[in-house]
Amino acid sequence: MKTFRGYGALGALIDEYEKAINEIIEVVQTIPLHSFTTILDTETTDPDCVSFQSILFHVVRSGHGYINYIASIFGEHYEYKPDQPTSTTEVITALHQLMESTERYVMSKSIIPFDNPIWEKTIITRWNAIYNFEQVMEHAIVHVLRHRRQIQKFLLLIETT
Repeated sequence: MKTFRGYGALGALIDEYEKAINEIIEVVQTIPLHSFTTILDTETTDPDCVSFQSILFHVVRSGHGYINYIASIFGEHYEYKPDQPTSTTEVITALHQLMESTERYVMSKSIIPFDNPIWEKTIITRWNAIYNFEQVMEHAIVHVLRHRRQIQKFLLLIETT
């Protein structure tokens, strides 16, 4: 049986993030090693979306960026620059590290009551969205899910070619 984290909304958000991370890891484990760096989308102008490697590096890098957004809500700074993975094994390790870092940072704030106004403080993202803590976490969750889907579509593409 699944054990859920406590801490109300904080625990729920971290539980859902972990679920999304675990789901993308399951998909990563099915990527053929010889296809990891292959350019699969030659039409996109987004360099983060051309291969399994570029997508997954983007997911990990962005995940650490979300921790920095959350830190800035609390007047703090978080910086971590992951190395570009060269294999699915390295990606899986990086995704586990991302989950651990996110949980450690977010749960360190669990002593602050969720009705404290700090939780409603907002930041402006690099794409000009205005998010509070909860919205940053929700975006982080959906970001992983969107790219999991993208990878699944790439897997179908290589199966049919």
